[in-house]
Amino acid sequence: MSLQPTLPSTTYSNHFLQLPRELRDLIYHLLTTETRPLPEGPDHAGERIYQSKIYFEARSPRPALLQLKLTNRQIHAEVADILTKRVSKRVDGGPQQACLDIMVRGSSIWPTWISLPTTPELDPVINISLRLFETKGHASEFSTGAYRGLWSLFNLLVSQGPCLTPNRTRRLPESLRIARLRFNILLCFPASVDDLFGTYRDVFDRLEKLAFDNVGLGNVETIEACMGVDRRVWRLKQLPTGLTLPSRIE
Repeated sequence: MSLQPTLPSTTYSNHFLQLPRELRDLIYHLLTTETRPLPEGPDHAGERIYQSKIYFEARSPRPALLQLKLTNRQIHAEVADILTKRVSKRVDGGPQQACLDIMVRGSSIWPTWISLPTTPELDPVINISLRLFETKGHASEFSTGAYRGLWSLFNLLVSQGPCLTPNRTRRLPESLRIARLRFNILLCFPASVDDLFGTYRDVFDRLEKLAFDNVGLGNVETIEACMGVDRRVWRLKQLPTGLTLPSRIE
């Protein structure tokens, strides 16, 4: 399924607006809540463009409001109203929050939007499925290269918005804010008890390092990491110097 919404073109917008508002709202809902299944693995992730440890989707999906810029103003306003109400209802969690799948294997990552943020300005919370796949040889399942890719990805997210591309020259007029990056960690490979404990500790260390390394360059407020029943949360306080002072709060 595609996350590229097909909304009424300018040619047909007048006919579309003759439909009852309740029916239009239903159509808006169907067009803006589409999701995709998780890719089976890095080898089945579809067409990608590789740059700096990141395998970007060849065609980055766009939020519905971004697609609506060239359509009728009334349609844009109606959808914006629906999306604003939807975001306000799910600050504390919900099934329709933005969901980003990130596969990690060796020194690279594969990001894939499963459910897009409702607006180009992002949602308060970004849910992230962080899936670690087995590497050949003795390399770590979460290597330094993969960590660098992850750090760069979230810097792109706040500077470019949800349309993730390897084009690093494109910048938004103002960086976007993320209230929380919520990681759900999944190990997608068989492991012994010793290996499992080592990987478990390594992943939490890497995510804590994101907080200490000023991920998002001051535009991420909190990082949450969950693996089974273990849950940890760090608050990132921005200092006047532009650096971030992280502290664990849960």
